Amino acid sequence: MTIKEFAFTTQQHIQTTTSSQFKRAHIYELISASFGYKSFAAFSSEAIFVDSKIGSAANNNTADLVGRVIQLGYPGEHASNVAKCFADKLAECSITFIKIRDLLALLAPPKAEKSRDPYYDEYEDDDFYDDIDEEDAQVEVDTDIDFANSPILMESLQQLASQSHPDANYALAIIYRIPEPTSYLYEESLRGRKLTSIERQWVDEYLVQKPIYEKYQHHLKVAALNGCRAAALEYATTFDDDEFYILAEKMDGDINALRMSEVAASLGFYESSQVWLKKAAEEGSYDALEELAESGEYWALKRLGELGDLAAIRALIERELDANHQEAWTWHHLALLLGTDFTESTLRAYHDGGMYDGQEYDDDYGGALYVAGDEGVYMPSIEEELNKQALEAAEVMFANIQKSQE
Repeated sequence: MTIKEFAFTTQQHIQTTTSSQFKRAHIYELISASFGYKSFAAFSSEAIFVDSKIGSAANNNTADLVGRVIQLGYPGEHASNVAKCFADKLAECSITFIKIRDLLALLAPPKAEKSRDPYYDEYEDDDFYDDIDEEDAQVEVDTDIDFANSPILMESLQQLASQSHPDANYALAIIYRIPEPTSYLYEESLRGRKLTSIERQWVDEYLVQKPIYEKYQHHLKVAALNGCRAAALEYATTFDDDEFYILAEKMDGDINALRMSEVAASLGFYESSQVWLKKAAEEGSYDALEELAESGEYWALKRLGELGDLAAIRALIERELDANHQEAWTWHHLALLLGTDFTESTLRAYHDGGMYDGQEYDDDYGGALYVAGDEGVYMPSIEEELNKQALEAAEVMFANIQKSQE
């Protein structure tokens, strides 16, 4: 059942039960009142009707409904009966509501950055992330609800979208979002190619997917042009359109800074990419910090060290040995507190080829070998008081790392 159908049947039910006329437009006012809004206009500015699997249910406060019926100009003696008839039908159809912003969060939760534990300096379940396509991860919806086949939700969104509502259009774009279907076999069939049965199935799938993809592009573009920043960035990415990236940069609103940096780089806006990369790092993106550190940004390298990243700490020790021995010892003490001694040699001999290729060398098996690792960092001596200060500074950072992992 759609909201239009609900409004029609509820109007008929009220008129039959109360033997009085009731405007269909006022059904929408009563629905809004049952959801705590003073008018349908106020409701429509931020929320939509949905099916019962998601959203918030009506409170169906009889007093509120009676008051709203009277406000709409109906006689008081009929108000109670009208309110009861309406509440019964609303409960029967299990109509709920959701704010559009909440729906967008449900449809497209923010893309999670890979989870990294800087203490161990490795990804958690790294193989798992290797198997995930980045675009798929971006659009994953953590729900089993079939939004496209939710008639009340789709009707509500389409009604708002027809008024160029940016968030409603973006929600529809997400619902319709699919990879671009390939038209090759369809075009071949038009040229007279005889298709196999499986190829005909692929053509049939293309004919189903093509209008869905067109709806996705349409609603995404409308959302972007009407102020939805996330839609502008997605349009720029999906359709390789510089103008929509520039539009996203000029807009206000929340945006994934790391994603902005990635898209800027892919489109050739390298200066802009660096600006967004720094913003992402400042917002706490570990990946952005790593990239900036690798490019020579000292503050990013230092921040990684403060988070317990052992590779960054090693780099900081080596860097500070040329500039500030006390600072180098601070990082050395932190590494020791984290269980790593960079002064120890890691030089090892390994089998070169054969059955044990890459394994640590064993004289019993002999054969060719190669040496890998390093001799360790040489830490010059410093005054006792400076060393004490270095240790104290390291202990503060270590305590912060432990606290962050609780």
